[in-house]
Amino acid sequence: MSGLALRPYQDEAADFLYERDRAMILAPEWALVPETWEYRDGALYWRVKCGRGVAVKHIGDKVNVKPDPLGYHYVTYRRKHYAVHRVVFLLTQGWLPDCVDHIDGNPSNNAPSNLRAATRLQNQHNRRPNRKSKTGIKNVTPHQGKWQVRFSINQKTVHYGCFDDIELAELVACEIRSMLHKEFARHV
Repeated sequence: MSGLALRPYQDEAADFLYERDRAMILAPEWALVPETWEYRDGALYWRVKCGRGVAVKHIGDKVNVKPDPLGYHYVTYRRKHYAVHRVVFLLTQGWLPDCVDHIDGNPSNNAPSNLRAATRLQNQHNRRPNRKSKTGIKNVTPHQGKWQVRFSINQKTVHYGCFDDIELAELVACEIRSMLHKEFARHV
């Protein structure tokens, strides 16, 4: 039986619904989240007593989150690390997608209004320009004294032209990015 037969939907909106329905069945370690933490007033709070000695956490205590070098926050329970943005999404939305996207691109902003379900590809569309970019503009590169606009679509590079003016190349790249990436388009 092919993977296509298991997916009755074929459009993007239906793919989202399929992903949500599939995500309703949580992995065992994520099934503990609703009974372990609660989200209120912009923070996570313990719903269970855990820990020993000085490190004991009481019911109602605020959870101490630990940032990693990239700015994502994590909490630990029973020697397992949980990404806070995924915990908050699960607690506020009631389901957990494969990927949770930060709308503003700030990994430490875990407000429910800043989180949305996304595919891995959509999450990549919402990235900032690469630090090593020679132009600082996504999808615009120098090419033989001009500025080239190109995108990778379905693992193929598609060229949208070369321009003498970098501002015009940036405008074209923004228009194409908005058309291709829709609400996940990030221009800066």
